[in-house]
Amino acid sequence: MKGSTQQCLLDFLHDGFEVNKAQLVADFVRVDVETIKRWQAKKQGAVGESLIRLRYFLESKGYSVAELESLDERVRNVGRLYGLRFFDLERLVEELDYTRGQNGRDQVLAVLRGVRGLSNPRFQILETLYKKYEYLLKPKTTTLIRPQLRTISESHATIIEALVASVQTMLPLAEHVVSEAFTAKERERIREVTKGGVSRLSLLLTKLSGEAARSALTKQQ
Repeated sequence: MKGSTQQCLLDFLHDGFEVNKAQLVADFVRVDVETIKRWQAKKQGAVGESLIRLRYFLESKGYSVAELESLDERVRNVGRLYGLRFFDLERLVEELDYTRGQNGRDQVLAVLRGVRGLSNPRFQILETLYKKYEYLLKPKTTTLIRPQLRTISESHATIIEALVASVQTMLPLAEHVVSEAFTAKERERIREVTKGGVSRLSLLLTKLSGEAARSALTKQQ
């Protein structure tokens, strides 16, 4: 669907007021569900950082948000890194060399909303920044298939290749999730959903970090 931020939000919450969907938006934007209710009822509109993050949340759900589509592509690309919490606002204030503090924050938000222009040098900064970090928006996915290969060594090679790819994919994501960009509640949610998987993975990766660690931990089990 293509539409304004408000139209896309209402469509996302189309089936009456769905608490789970509203909670999903609230958790991402970092407001309470009551605020989402007011947005849905058009009693209040999203503003500031909440508005920017809401737009990119909706885009991540497959919506063509008109306000994002109208932005310069360079602004939209870096805005996506910010909107999906790979950068915080202070990082963009620093990169674009704006005055620190609320004034600088307001200027960056105005740029991300498309109501403030940029000089060519600052557009170049955005291009460089996006090229450096665009990989964060395209995480690799690896499916481990148990193939009927001719030799055991070939089978081991396939497993090793899949594990290496998984670790390389996981590293930037894990670094991002343990940063201040995510809340303790969001990290707790990962632990709940994986049902002990994080702790098990941590132990297994520690064993992989060296043969001495693998031997010592294996003996303790």
